[in-house]
Amino acid sequence: MKRIFALFIVIASLVSCGRDKEAANGEANTEAAVEKDQYSLALEAIYEKDDVLKVVYKLDGYWKEDGPIEFKVKGSPVAQKLDIKLPEGVVMQNAKIFLSSNKDQKSLKIISLNVVNKGVFCLQDGSTYGDYFDANDGLVWNEKEAKLILSHDKTFPPGIGGNAKLEGLLPLN
Repeated sequence: MKRIFALFIVIASLVSCGRDKEAANGEANTEAAVEKDQYSLALEAIYEKDDVLKVVYKLDGYWKEDGPIEFKVKGSPVAQKLDIKLPEGVVMQNAKIFLSSNKDQKSLKIISLNVVNKGVFCLQDGSTYGDYFDANDGLVWNEKEAKLILSHDKTFPPGIGGNAKLEGLLPLN
C-alpha cells in the first residue's frame, strides 16, 4: 500500500512539472512572437580620418540628449557602411547625427543615409537623405567635389538633424 501511495506521488509530481514546462514554453513563444523595435541609422560614408559620431534621438516628443550614442569610425579613403543601433525597444521619432568630433576632419562624403527598423528601410532611396535631414551651420556642401566641408569653428559638432518630412515617415508622429 505504501508503495502504491509513493508511486502515486511520484507520478503526480512528474505530471505537474510537465504542465509547468508547457506553460513556460507557451509564455516564451508569446514573448518571441512580439518582436521589439530595433532602429538603426545606416550610413555609407567616406571618413578620411578616425572620428566619433554621436546620435541623439527624439522619444515621446523629447530629445534624449543626455548620454548620446557614440559610434567610432576608422579613417579610410574608401566608403564604409556604418550601422548605428539605437537601444532595443526604442520607438524613435526623429534623430540628430553629429557627424564629426575630430577637428582635423576637414570633409566627408555621405553616399547614403537611411533609417532602418527591424531590417526594413524607412526611406525609399538612402541617397536622397538631404530631403529628410537638414544640416547645421557646421556643414557646407561643396558642389564641385560632391562632399561636405566641415567647419568646427561654427556650430560644433557639425551635424544633421531629421526634419518634419522624416518625422512624417516615422511612427507616433
